Amino acid sequence: MTTKTNIQYSYAQDESGKIVHINDVPLKYAERGHYYSIDEGDAMIARKGKKVAWHFAHKDGRPGALETYLHKLGKSAFKEAFEESDTFYLRLQAPHPCSQMKICPITDKGSCSVNKPYPFDLKKYYSKCELEKRITIDNQEFVADACLIRKNLKDDDQINPERLSDN
Repeated sequence: MTTKTNIQYSYAQDESGKIVHINDVPLKYAERGHYYSIDEGDAMIARKGKKVAWHFAHKDGRPGALETYLHKLGKSAFKEAFEESDTFYLRLQAPHPCSQMKICPITDKGSCSVNKPYPFDLKKYYSKCELEKRITIDNQEFVADACLIRKNLKDDDQINPERLSDN
């Protein structure tokens, strides 16, 4: 197999909607598999020949929009990673009291704090991710690329940055 550097479509969706990389498509299924473009759901063909780098191509032969493909791929990969994991950590910047504030000659009365990154497990508060969800906030409507849906939380489980720990 020779390589070509401008291959656009290394990923597509299979029949179940799961994102697959061209390298993960078994050679025997390349011709008869059912694959769809990530951006618009168009029928795709898995091209695994010997002359050009392996890739997915639109069945109708038209080229796709790369930005739309990459944007949708990113959103879909985020959703898949979020929903398939037990934990999903982000680093949240939160105020943290300075460890030197009692002896610091610059501040008075211990009012010094710094922002420190804390690990924040989104799975503790959100149960699923929806793509392209229409949302209304303060009478303004928008479509979220990826919207995390909250779990049913008890009052004592609500998000409180002051309770973040160093874990």
